[in-house]
Amino acid sequence: MLASIKSHVKRILSPTWTDNFVDTTPAHGNKKVSIAKVGHQLFWGMLTGKRNLRDIETQSEIFGDRIPDTTMTGVLERLTIGTLPELIAKQIKQASADKELRPSGLPYNMVSIDGKNLFTLRGVVDDSGETESSTKRRIMALRATLVSSDIAQVLGQRMIPNKSAETTELIPFLKEQDALYGRTNLFEVVSVDAGMTHLKNADFMHEKGIIYVMALKGNQPALFRLAQKGTRNLKPVACTSDTHGGYEIVREISIADVRGKFKKWSHAAEFWKITQTKTHKVSKEVTQETRYYITNMPKGKASSKQKLHTVRRHWGIENDAFWTLDAIFDEDSSPFTSRAIEIVSLIRIMTFNIMARFRGRRLKSTRHRVLRWNDFIQYFQAAFILYFAKPLHPV
Repeated sequence: MLASIKSHVKRILSPTWTDNFVDTTPAHGNKKVSIAKVGHQLFWGMLTGKRNLRDIETQSEIFGDRIPDTTMTGVLERLTIGTLPELIAKQIKQASADKELRPSGLPYNMVSIDGKNLFTLRGVVDDSGETESSTKRRIMALRATLVSSDIAQVLGQRMIPNKSAETTELIPFLKEQDALYGRTNLFEVVSVDAGMTHLKNADFMHEKGIIYVMALKGNQPALFRLAQKGTRNLKPVACTSDTHGGYEIVREISIADVRGKFKKWSHAAEFWKITQTKTHKVSKEVTQETRYYITNMPKGKASSKQKLHTVRRHWGIENDAFWTLDAIFDEDSSPFTSRAIEIVSLIRIMTFNIMARFRGRRLKSTRHRVLRWNDFIQYFQAAFILYFAKPLHPV
């Protein structure tokens, strides 16, 4: 397995991948460490579960080439993302061409777009590396994640400027993604949360030939009421059930055909009502949640059960990619350096994508495929030490 990890990383990541960064500082003679060294150390630090630059500094000693955390901070803060988004897109497109990202349970590719909070820490750090006092500064970003495949892949990211919002940033983000993935069919279906549900966004996607699935809540009161009214007396047309966390969960979908019924939303085809009922196995306590969606999906594109699965895949952006980045990569509390949050987050996305691809497709052992993420990282730590470390005490 360790040899497979080395081969996988080498196949996907060129040794010159750090050339995608742009150094904003004019060349001068007192640069003590190369951008490539810092980039590789940060990449392997994330890959092996390190939480801050001080831990990466310690790990760099295993290379026999120690880089102080302050030096890494200085290098990262003078860089811009350059063509790193293009590099991520190239890796995604190669994975798609290699049939690694085929849809599972759906007849189309599907991308979910959602907002993600990125945090930077400002404070005093003590000798142990702990932050004595700090304030969190929140930065918002839009992220597009391929959720139709069993292997979640983050396709791209757009930082949301101050005084802007998800609603107005969706179209610029889609244009950026179209420049990167326009010749692929990855954005065949795009789902968004209610914060991005707006007629202007729906018009743009429909004109681009994208099938949209938009969540409805109170921010679109008139449309939300129409969805409630239109699906009120409809019987469910598909149902799924499973168990999770001590609950039995039943999900049902009701579908209302609204083709040609709205002047403004002329391309709208259906309202979807999703009812989720959770029953605790022991206490038998029942909780119910209802969600509504609007879509321009053509007739015959998907069965009722596949439409229900589409909504579950939409929720997958939180349960798969975002949860892993927060819980395993500790993204919310590991900015590494506050003033280089965008470049650090893109390297983290690239790292997650590489790990997810290896975990989902390259492991032949069923036992390995179901490893928890934390256990899985241990293999990357072993591969790092075995293949990349220089012996501190040669025999």
